[in-house]
Amino acid sequence: MKKKVTIALASLMMLTMTACGDKDKETTTAATTEATTAASVEETTAAAEETTEAVTEATTASEEETTEKKAEGTDSTSGTTGDDFYKVCTNADKKTVEDFAAKARDAYVNGDWETLSEMILYPINLAEGVTAEDNYAFMDYMNSKKVTDADKKEMEAETCQDMFARDQGICLGSGQIWIGENVDDSKLYVISISGLE
Repeated sequence: MKKKVTIALASLMMLTMTACGDKDKETTTAATTEATTAASVEETTAAAEETTEAVTEATTASEEETTEKKAEGTDSTSGTTGDDFYKVCTNADKKTVEDFAAKARDAYVNGDWETLSEMILYPINLAEGVTAEDNYAFMDYMNSKKVTDADKKEMEAETCQDMFARDQGICLGSGQIWIGENVDDSKLYVISISGLE
């Protein structure tokens, strides 16, 4: 009997130790899982912070580059700089285009139709149903016309620098004059005039 009790006690102790061991195992496993999760969260947070920092740096660099391009004279419509500023519609360099535009602007503002007549690509539409076939027809029509006060004021404010350009031409003011390149001779011309009364 004593032997049976000893064996039973030994078995009970083994069960208890096993149970305790399993509990320790569970505790150890839970602690390990918790530590791993915490480490994973810390790593993920650190990675997210690094990514955010990298994106912020890239955005700042991009904004600085855009500011630099604007300072250099970048046309937002064509994305070009320097001499190629107006390449969306002409092969002429920036200075040539802007000098031509300033001459056209001055002639328009001052009512110097003779100078303007020599800058036009004919035929040119001047009003609904009115087309000038050559500089004589243009001069004849313009002798009875003048630029409206509002259009004159707007063109006086035109700097002829970094003008809006698209494939069809370059805009002065809000469209009082458009200039473009003739494909036949690669020269700049006034291709549209408005704001007359």
